[in-house]
Amino acid sequence: PACGCGNFLVIAYRELRDLEIKVLEELHAKTGVLAQPTFDLRSQLIVDIDQMHGIEIEEWPARIAEGAMWLMDHQMNLKVSDAFGQSVFRLPLDKTAHITCANALRIDWNDVLPAAECDYVLGNPPFVGHHLQTPDQKSDQNRVWHDVSARGVLDYVTCWYRRAAEYIAASETDVAFVSTNSITQGEQPGIFWPVLLRLGLKIRFAHRTFYWTSEARGKAHVHVVIIGFGHGDARSKTLWEYEHEDGARPTRSSVRNISPYLFEGADVLLSNRAKPICDVPGMRYGNKPTDGGFLILSAAEREELLVAEPGAATFVRPYLGAAEFLNGRQRWCLWLQDIQPSELRALPRVAERVAAVRAFRLASKAASTRKYADYPTLFRQIAQPDTAFILVPGHTSESRRYIPMAHLSPEHIVSNACFLIPNAGLWHLGVLSSAMHMAWVRQFCGRIKSDYRYSKDIVYNNFPWPQATTAVQQTRVEEAAQAVCDARAAYPDASLADLYDPVAMPPPLRKAHERLDRAVDVCYRRQRFVSERNRIEILFTLYEAAIAPLGMNANAPRQRARSTKSLHQTDRPS
Repeated sequence: PACGCGNFLVIAYRELRDLEIKVLEELHAKTGVLAQPTFDLRSQLIVDIDQMHGIEIEEWPARIAEGAMWLMDHQMNLKVSDAFGQSVFRLPLDKTAHITCANALRIDWNDVLPAAECDYVLGNPPFVGHHLQTPDQKSDQNRVWHDVSARGVLDYVTCWYRRAAEYIAASETDVAFVSTNSITQGEQPGIFWPVLLRLGLKIRFAHRTFYWTSEARGKAHVHVVIIGFGHGDARSKTLWEYEHEDGARPTRSSVRNISPYLFEGADVLLSNRAKPICDVPGMRYGNKPTDGGFLILSAAEREELLVAEPGAATFVRPYLGAAEFLNGRQRWCLWLQDIQPSELRALPRVAERVAAVRAFRLASKAASTRKYADYPTLFRQIAQPDTAFILVPGHTSESRRYIPMAHLSPEHIVSNACFLIPNAGLWHLGVLSSAMHMAWVRQFCGRIKSDYRYSKDIVYNNFPWPQATTAVQQTRVEEAAQAVCDARAAYPDASLADLYDPVAMPPPLRKAHERLDRAVDVCYRRQRFVSERNRIEILFTLYEAAIAPLGMNANAPRQRARSTKSLHQTDRPS
């Protein structure tokens, strides 16, 4: 389905014909039958182009696919002719690949090829994120996932998974799709996989994330996975891991079960959760102004305001979004929670900005925003703690080995582009800044393009913290976390983006993080972790144990799909 110009069909056909040639050569070596003068080579060739089927939405690529299949058939006929000394020509061209010009998400695939007659479904359905979909694609997605309320955040490619699952429900057909790795991360698996599990799907093999470079103009590349699945379980399951994301030198391992996140583990899915599963301080979003920009000041605007109205200094505070925090940029805000009416009247420029906030909110189409026009001195949502807190940027580059985080004093006003963890100490900063937490982040956080989009409800609240740690272990983590902070402080002119650049990262900071990693690792187990996947599998085992009291029975395969559905439907934020 979605066969385009037929690349996957052409290569599949070529490889099947090559296998057929090898089989015939093996038979010839053992029996010598091919050397007999009466032997008819053509009668032994059972792979033909009419066994290949495709669905393509556009007419021109569909016709190209048909022509490409004839060309490949001709090339393979020449190859088999050379191999066995008999000319093979399939003329006239009375057989062709069956390419149906239609929208694969709006037709019954059985009308193209009955599932009972189909051996394999394969391809690379369109890679379109939810925010890039056209109205027609949104309409397709709404039809396919009509019974899933959160379907709006799914990538377009997931539609093909459901259509394939429904297609093979009563057959032994195998399916494999190349897909963007985003469907194995963040909240998406917890939204669409419960449906597939209820339909009886099981992953039978998978290739974890690697770069797939397009041959199109511009050489664009994307992070992809390959997921092979079928209806019902299989004894043998295979997982490929790529140490280098360029797709070179993968390692292959046989596993008992492949989870929807593509590591060895049960078919248990993370859900949005309102509170942490472990006994740790809660995380919250930063402050949301919804002010039309009138409460926010650039460095120049702050200076101009304070020259004109020095009394405003009391109400001007540093304002940090992810960009300011990471890149050392300066922005400021008017923080007027405690301003008295007489003070505001004495500051006409500030009062002018407050009046503009009120006008902006009154003009909003959202009733909830218009309501807050009555509170023009305040941010729309206030989450600022009155004690020290940990700041976690909401978005950060995937090239960084660690997400930069920091302890800050409450005088720093944090925007809703970041997260806050009040009442958190060095122990919490140390664990969150470690390789263990970053393995969890890389697996489960969402992405914008390929950059990390941190999630409070998926990543932080589901993260399994080390349990039963000793006082000595915690002290070592705290000391190592402080050493990381000290290493940063040694470079006062460098931004966090500079310090955590993979090339420019100073050796003392890198070594401090490595010592922190070892201190945190020991809190999870004495044995060293040999790979990122190894860390994730250990963490997910702890996650299963942590949610067991909630009713998830990870050892009961028949109940797992129902339990996963139940877990997904609870703890979702309003």
